[in-house]
Amino acid sequence: MPLYLYFIIILFVQLVIARWFYREDKYFALLIAFFVNVFAFSVVGIIAGFDVNNILLGLLLLLIVCIGYGIFLKGGYKKGLIVSLVANVVSIGFAFLLMKILHDI
Repeated sequence: MPLYLYFIIILFVQLVIARWFYREDKYFALLIAFFVNVFAFSVVGIIAGFDVNNILLGLLLLLIVCIGYGIFLKGGYKKGLIVSLVANVVSIGFAFLLMKILHDI
């Protein structure tokens, strides 16, 4: 599956989870989640070209999203870390599950 499909799937799941966690300001949360994830994936995509360990790239992605949520959304860095961690785990798991299903067809 092409890399841009992973990005679309992960972005969609991240938007749904961010909207769910930040219910009191859901439209602003969607906007911030979209831009923070696009920025984070851009930074990680640039750094990935320098032969860096994938675990470090995942941690960098988690950190960028956590900082973005902590700065722009209500709840601080602790809630941002929880939302970022849950969203990344669920979205990557969903993308791998979808890849497995599509590969078996």
